[in-house]
Amino acid sequence: MKLPFSFPSSDIQLLLLQQLVQAQAHSALNLLNNRA
Repeated sequence: MKLPFSFPSSDIQLLLLQQLVQAQAHSALNLLNNRA
């Protein structure tokens, strides 16, 4: 996955990845809670 723009450091990419993972985990937890 290549971004159209490049950063001098990967800090921003790490941050975006972290938020993406958190969002997916959050929705997964919501699904489990709705099933219970």
